[in-house]
Amino acid sequence: MNSTKKGNGGFGPEYGMLGIITGHKNDLDDSILSLYQSFCSGDPDHPNWIWPTELVSFVHVGCAIHYCMDSTCQNNKVIEFDPTGYDPEVGPKGHFKEICPSFKEWIASNV
Repeated sequence: MNSTKKGNGGFGPEYGMLGIITGHKNDLDDSILSLYQSFCSGDPDHPNWIWPTELVSFVHVGCAIHYCMDSTCQNNKVIEFDPTGYDPEVGPKGHFKEICPSFKEWIASNV
């Protein structure tokens, strides 16, 4: 059966995939685009905070943990960002880990 409907988030694990601009948003009313802009904008109180611009958050897992897609590799591997234990002096490095080698594989096992 072929579906003619298109989604804009709200499905998948945890709190669901975010909508790109509209559609499903997280508890702070963020979409994929607004969250990406927020993460990339930097924080004057934490100058070591530099978000890797190749990572696009698409699922809010909870407790500030996000699943992100790596936009620089062909398979778009899925990376988890977990800020637990964040040290402003060090920055976000070390809080990222690969959880799936491709977005396609991640979608197939989670939706």
